Amino acid sequence: MANKIFKVLFPWDLGIEDTKIGVGSPCLVYDPRRDAVWMLFTGWKDPVGLKREVYIVKVDNSFNLEKNTLRKIISFDFPEVREYSHNTVRCIYNEVRDEFLVTTSHGEKIYLFVYDGNWNIKWYKEIWRYSKAKDAGFPLKPAGAYWNLKDAYAVAPIQEPEEEGIEFFLVKNIHSKDVKVENMGIIGRWGRANDVLDFVTIPRFQVFIEENTKLKWLPHTFIGPTLDELRSINDFKSIFILEGSLTPLLPFDESFVQIGHPFYTTLPDGRPKLLLASFRDTWTIKDSNDEKEGREGYSHEIWGIEVDSTIFNSDSYGELRGRINEDSSGRWIYCPNRRKIAISSSKDLKIEMKVSLSDNVVEEIKANPGINVIDSPLTWVRISGEGNISATVVATK
Repeated sequence: MANKIFKVLFPWDLGIEDTKIGVGSPCLVYDPRRDAVWMLFTGWKDPVGLKREVYIVKVDNSFNLEKNTLRKIISFDFPEVREYSHNTVRCIYNEVRDEFLVTTSHGEKIYLFVYDGNWNIKWYKEIWRYSKAKDAGFPLKPAGAYWNLKDAYAVAPIQEPEEEGIEFFLVKNIHSKDVKVENMGIIGRWGRANDVLDFVTIPRFQVFIEENTKLKWLPHTFIGPTLDELRSINDFKSIFILEGSLTPLLPFDESFVQIGHPFYTTLPDGRPKLLLASFRDTWTIKDSNDEKEGREGYSHEIWGIEVDSTIFNSDSYGELRGRINEDSSGRWIYCPNRRKIAISSSKDLKIEMKVSLSDNVVEEIKANPGINVIDSPLTWVRISGEGNISATVVATK
């Protein structure tokens, strides 16, 4: 059950011109050497919201911002000018080297910036590139385990079509300038215009992401397995996770208008929470034929909401949903604690089920064109068929 909703930062709170329109993309990082918590966020002053810049500010244990520590660490035109700059920022800390590793979406590029313990930049590198501007961010989570000591995980929305899916990435050599990114394929597909996101690997693999439903920007989530249900990093090449409606578990009211930019953390006070942005006024437009150029503002505010383990419990989501296309057929769909699965397709399908991803015992079912309902499905389900298949999956508890 979600608890208190609390204010974190409004655009005018900082008293500076450069953030007068909007602040967003909150991210907290812990510096154990100095026992300090920093919040990274984006801010902008242009009414269209395209020239975003990255700031840091220290946060105390009561979530008060120490405004005397406020500092801009990336300007909109660094390291190069792009039409859409630094929309989303994410950060991790390297304790041994006393470094902050920061990623941003900058136009069509993903940049990695490395800072020393005093937030002086040491080096930066473009680590991924899309075919067009992409602003969802590129959160990193270090692996740290044997066989993957130098690697990190990342997720990001696919670019086409309509940004429906989520891709999983292995980021190799995260400790060095020789960092390389490997795309391990689509691991989930639902919704449209999936955008700014975060994910966790503890307590389970789960993605928090905003979606433009064409009705409102709202957060939703993709529910993955706990890591003890997987045996190696290569399992991410063969799994598929389903989407659940997160917004009903977060009792915001209509005054927030739209909600996005989710980030999960227990910082700074040890209490689980989601940080989000309220897009309170993106709709005030001057008399103009150009909705973008006619905007009078693109206001964002940063809020927090206390949560509990409910958001990580698959039983909290009455339905889990996904769409299987030719790029994801043959992957094992994670269906935890489900009572029924409905599978809709216009083709004959082969449906396989097993109790564990590493199990060799498989139960097979033939499915006809139309809607097929399976009672008491096992945890892992695979759908395949002849040629290019398209299927919708809805798993209910």
